[in-house]
Amino acid sequence: MKTKIDEKTKQILLGSLLGDGSVYSRSKKSAIYIETHSKKQKEYLIWKNDKCFNFFGGKIIDYKQYEKVQKKYYEKTRLYSRQLAILLDYRDIFYPKGKKKISSEILNQLNELGLAIWYCDDGNYHILGKNVRIMTDCFSYKEQKIIQKWFKKRFDLKCKITKRNTGSYFIEFNRNESNKFLKIVKNCIPTPMKYKLGHLWEGNSEILKSALRRASLRQKKYYIKNKETILEKQNKYRKKSSVKKRERITKHIYYLNNRKYILKRTKKYRDENKEKTRTRTIRYRKENLEKVRKKEKQYYIKNREKILRRQIEYNRRLEIRKQKKEYDKQRYMYKNKR
Repeated sequence: MKTKIDEKTKQILLGSLLGDGSVYSRSKKSAIYIETHSKKQKEYLIWKNDKCFNFFGGKIIDYKQYEKVQKKYYEKTRLYSRQLAILLDYRDIFYPKGKKKISSEILNQLNELGLAIWYCDDGNYHILGKNVRIMTDCFSYKEQKIIQKWFKKRFDLKCKITKRNTGSYFIEFNRNESNKFLKIVKNCIPTPMKYKLGHLWEGNSEILKSALRRASLRQKKYYIKNKETILEKQNKYRKKSSVKKRERITKHIYYLNNRKYILKRTKKYRDENKEKTRTRTIRYRKENLEKVRKKEKQYYIKNREKILRRQIEYNRRLEIRKQKKEYDKQRYMYKNKR
C-alpha cells in the first residue's frame, strides 16, 4: 500500500533528490533512499532524518571509506530508508532511463523549503565574491537551461550557466542575485547548515574576516613572487590602450573635418536602404526586447529634461497641432455616430 506524505516531507525529499540523495530500486515493487555525507555534516543528516526520513524508516550509520587518489581513509555518514513502494514514484520521476534527470515538472513542485534543502546539499557560498553557486554538474546543458528559466519565472532570479574545464556545468548567481537568493532561503535553512548563508548569518562574521585577511596575504605573496611578469603585462596593456586612444582621437578629428560629407553619405545610404534598416531594427528589437527596454529606461532617466523639452517643442509645431485637431474631430464624430 502506498501512503501519502505531507508537504514538508515532500519538499525535503525533492530537495534532497535534486542534491546528494538518490533512490535505488532492487525490485519492481519497492525502492530505497540513500544519502552520503562526510562526518562533519552528521548533524544535518540527523535533522533530515528527524524531519523527513523517520517517515520512511530512516537510519544513520558511520563508516570509513578508502579514497584511491588521496590514499587515505575518510570518515563518512550515510542515511538510508526502508524499501518502500512510495519511493518508486520518485524513482520514475527522477530516473526515467536509469540516469538522474531534471525537468520543469519536478521544479514546479518546489517551494522555498525544497530550494533551501537543494542549496544545503549542492550549493556553496563564495566568501570573497559573496556569490552563490549550485553544483548541478550531473545535469546536461539543456537541463541547466530549464533550471535557469525556472529561477527567473518562479523567484525572478537571474543566474548564469558556467562551464568547467572538464566540460560539466554549474549554476552561478552574481552578488545582487545571490543576496536575493539567500533572503528567499534564509528562514528555511536548518541550524547545522546556517554557515551557507554567508554574510546574512552573524556566526560567519569572524570566518569572513579571516578569509579576507588570508586572501590579501596571498595576493601580496603572489605579487612579490611574480613582480616582473605583472609589471610587463601592465606595460603591454598600457601601450595597447594608448594606441587605441590615439586611433579614437584620429577618427574623431577626421569626423570633425569631414562632418558634412559623412552626414550626406549616411543620409544617402538610409534613403537607399530604408526597408532593410527598418526590418533589421524590428528584428533586433523582437530578439532583444528586455535589453532595449532597459536601455530606453536608463536613457530616459538620464536625459529626462531634454526629452520633455523636445516633446513640448514638437507639440508646438503648426503641422502637429493641425494633425491633432483633425484626429480629435474624427474621434468626436466617431463617438457621436455610436
